[in-house]
Amino acid sequence: MGKTPLHLAVTGPSSVVASWILEKDLGLIRIEDVLGRTPLHYCASAANFDLLLKQGASVNHVDKRGMAALHGVCYLGASDLVACLLKWKPRLDLRDKTYGTPLHCGVISGSIDVVMALVEKGAPLNAADANGNTAVHVAAKLGRHNILRLLIQQGADISLQNTNGRDPEAIALDAAGNVGILSILKHKRQDSPESQSILNIVDEDTKASSLDNQVTGNDSPDFLWDEDSMGAAEQNELMGLSQSANDDLYTYEEQQEYCSTTFPKPAPESQSNNGFGKAAFCLPR
Repeated sequence: MGKTPLHLAVTGPSSVVASWILEKDLGLIRIEDVLGRTPLHYCASAANFDLLLKQGASVNHVDKRGMAALHGVCYLGASDLVACLLKWKPRLDLRDKTYGTPLHCGVISGSIDVVMALVEKGAPLNAADANGNTAVHVAAKLGRHNILRLLIQQGADISLQNTNGRDPEAIALDAAGNVGILSILKHKRQDSPESQSILNIVDEDTKASSLDNQVTGNDSPDFLWDEDSMGAAEQNELMGLSQSANDDLYTYEEQQEYCSTTFPKPAPESQSNNGFGKAAFCLPR
């Protein structure tokens, strides 16, 4: 089944339309679309999150790829929506097939506020994605200096290897030799930081060669979400971001027809209070 009117209504900032739809058919709150996502996955405001959760939506519902609503808002770096969902005590160890846990998604977004919020609620620091990468690996890959420092301060293990046998330092070397990340990692490794300059990192070819040898002959990509393994269109599709305006219009017309035949039209004041018209039913781009 495709998206219901509720899936589309919650993509706006107001909860007026979604509330009206739920009054007519509360069962829509549990309907999944073709990706296995309930309306909660598509909420774009705290008002709609709270509305659906108060009406019985499951905060831990995952789609066919294992992604919960929390993954999505963490990936987008939406700290206000993350804070809203965390009030409902979601599981922080849920791992989807592509990105990993919500913490992985938060690191990808680059939002230190999101990462801090997850860590404060007990997100597992050393949880691995499908390829064995921890949040530290992701920070090393993307050059998230402040996030890496935060993870280390909170006790994240920087020595863990992924399924290709690579630790975060090896990942950082591949990421255009990220000296800042390498400095942070080396500083953490040193028993006596003052005894050696943290900037003297990869002067010897043997050092880089040694780290490169962590690859066990498996040429598979370290991350399932990066440019080497997934295009932007596929990433956006996974996160529910529409690529085609025509698809949106078709979906909207289809759901408008469903609304008109299933529910009576709302009172004029309800329409005017919403103020979003067609936009309230459009997917975010």
